[in-house]
Amino acid sequence: MPPRRACDTCYKRKIQCLIKTQGDPCDWCDSQGLTCTFDRVIQKDPNKRTTSDVVQELSRRVETLEEALQTALTNSTNMSVGGPSPWSEPTSLRFASSPITRQPVISPIGVSPTTRAKSVYKLCRCHIGTNWYFKGIGILSNRGWQWISDGAGERVFLENFDIFGNPAPPLGSVSFSETPRVLPPRAICAHVVELFFKSKTAVIFPFLERGLFEGTLSRAFDEGVVDLGRRTPAEACLWAMIALVVRTTDAQQLGFSFEPRDCVNEASRLLGVVSGITSLDSLQGTLLLWASQKTRGQCREAAVSFASACRMDMSLRTDKPPLLTSDHCDISDAEDQTLWYSHPRDTNLARIKENASNILCSPRAFKYTEGELLAHVRQLDDELEEWRLSVDPRYRPRLSILSDLSFSLPAAMNLQDRTYLINLQLDYLFTIINIHTLVRKCGDLEENLPDDLHSVVHSSADLSIEASRSIFRILDTIVDLWKEDSLWIVSHYAPMAAMPLFMNILIHPLGSSADNDLHILSSISKITRKVPSDRLPMEEIEHIQEISEFVMELVRLSHSAAWKVKRGEREHDLDIIHT
Repeated sequence: MPPRRACDTCYKRKIQCLIKTQGDPCDWCDSQGLTCTFDRVIQKDPNKRTTSDVVQELSRRVETLEEALQTALTNSTNMSVGGPSPWSEPTSLRFASSPITRQPVISPIGVSPTTRAKSVYKLCRCHIGTNWYFKGIGILSNRGWQWISDGAGERVFLENFDIFGNPAPPLGSVSFSETPRVLPPRAICAHVVELFFKSKTAVIFPFLERGLFEGTLSRAFDEGVVDLGRRTPAEACLWAMIALVVRTTDAQQLGFSFEPRDCVNEASRLLGVVSGITSLDSLQGTLLLWASQKTRGQCREAAVSFASACRMDMSLRTDKPPLLTSDHCDISDAEDQTLWYSHPRDTNLARIKENASNILCSPRAFKYTEGELLAHVRQLDDELEEWRLSVDPRYRPRLSILSDLSFSLPAAMNLQDRTYLINLQLDYLFTIINIHTLVRKCGDLEENLPDDLHSVVHSSADLSIEASRSIFRILDTIVDLWKEDSLWIVSHYAPMAAMPLFMNILIHPLGSSADNDLHILSSISKITRKVPSDRLPMEEIEHIQEISEFVMELVRLSHSAAWKVKRGEREHDLDIIHT
């Protein structure tokens, strides 16, 4: 391992200083017959910011935010006083007593909707997570942005993505029709239900029971029902299901003249009508609506109630505490283990993710010493390995996927078994990344880590990097298996898997490992192009293109970092300071 401080000769030549045994001369001085000295005086950086400088900068930022907030509140008051309210009640007598409102589409003053510039990408922190650090610096902070720019020697265009902020979706993103839509005839809806349960979508999102849904279909067309809380949620279920079916089926063949977005909006409106009324149909409608939004990449709007395991993914990605924990929700396995494939996620793995969220992502995590943080990571890793060994060997996940999954997916394996195996493997790798990438919190940007701590951090980070490589190799396989339905899997995992690889390349941009990882990152173009798009709505096509462009921006910055090192403009390794 290189010393924490380079000798005078290596420092002057800006080369790596290697000393095999403490007290011996470095390799370069020994080979050149030079005296290996450490006599130079280290001068304090006059530009290094003091605590008072940081406090003043934060104060200025707070004042700027307060002024912006006051301006926004003033403008909002003027809008409400100066004219009629932009909110209106639906005109339909059928829903006249409901509190549903429709949202206006607000455009900047003086700019027509047709001439507005294209907005920034919607890719945000819930796609890539927030727990990315280098020696205590949050990579998705302004300081982290500057660190990326310094390491790559290039301007960072990641501001086109919402990862350096977490803005709320625009107010005009959803608008409801004043006239409620009427469901297609019952025979057509029954055909849609049949298409759904025969599709791969029903296997990938296995939270509906075929027999129970027959009752939902009957309630949606029961003209004798006057109870709003009985028929309306059933109608919402059907609209959400139609949205999922239409996205990969020719709507004209079914006689539909509406788009998937219209179905989603109608389902949302109907669920709003019965907001607060708990029923099986409301739950089914919410889950179907979640699945529809998930396939469109809208994880911000995802329902937390999707099969308690999914709530942990959002908690790990966003640092927000889970809304529903195992203390208040019994997620023990069903007695009939033959129905394991009916659960999209493993509940025991969900408990480990819950522990990881509580231990590593809570406010108290920022008070851990480096030793405490590493101890917690080791504890969670032991729990994860214990769980992995308890899984049936036929489906047991592993860290390294050397090529694709073809050898693990025999032709005799049915679609349910394949789906379970792939979900379990991806979920396991996802958990490894979230646990082990947090070791990069350790250290200070201005100092080297002690040798023993440096080794532990590297070993742990290597696990998250290998998990990322495996995810990309799996994604290349499942696109061939799931076709259009693989889009949400790519959207869910690719951005998150790209971050550990990118950060490691930025820190160590040269060498065979960096070259191989760059090749893996670049494969996102092939993966996204393989997703069949003939029957996908434009919104989903743009979203998967956005995923590809984000990862390719990371590839561009990685290439720039390598060239900066070759030009001698930065150190070979950013985690070692040569003083």
